[in-house]
Amino acid sequence: QTNNKIQIPYRNKYCNDPLGLISELIGRWYSDNGYDTIYGIKTYYTEFLTFEPLTYGILNPAKPDPLDVDNEEEIFGVRYFRQIISNSYNDKDHAFPPSAPIHEETGYLLFMFIFDSDGQKPRFSRIVKSIAIPRGENVLARAEYDKDNTKDNGILFDDDTNIVAYNLTSNAKDYGVGNGQFTSTYSFVTSFTQKVEID
Repeated sequence: QTNNKIQIPYRNKYCNDPLGLISELIGRWYSDNGYDTIYGIKTYYTEFLTFEPLTYGILNPAKPDPLDVDNEEEIFGVRYFRQIISNSYNDKDHAFPPSAPIHEETGYLLFMFIFDSDGQKPRFSRIVKSIAIPRGENVLARAEYDKDNTKDNGILFDDDTNIVAYNLTSNAKDYGVGNGQFTSTYSFVTSFTQKVEID
């Protein structure tokens, strides 16, 4: 889409994010050495994570005019699916016997950048994660970027190594946890925090 002056910057290749972060996530991952305490019961599990790329950068116009790209936010991200299953380290009479499903979730992990009016010089804006859990529960969490950021919900980025560390939180006015009837009744969730490092 164009007008007489500018062309909207867009990405039409898989994983073509400015820092190359997303391409390292794509695929199916698993680990079989996890454990958790569920309702007071120590449970061993195998975890599967599948990441699929968005096909192109999605634009979030900074203003109602979709052709105005000044300070426009561009999104690069992945769709993901996470599954946790009890493994053979648990006994057959365990509350979650081997191969029993424990948890599933799906959602998006989004890296958001602001470009200049020429579609160049990308700079971090924020990271957002949306989660849907099949108990009628959902989460929207974010981390904000500032090169001098020391906040709990900040993003740390090393220009030399491209290592990104961030702390997602949901305890803000526009981000939070939506509890369904089950969790509202039995295990109400008030907030969400997740610390991540990508190298």
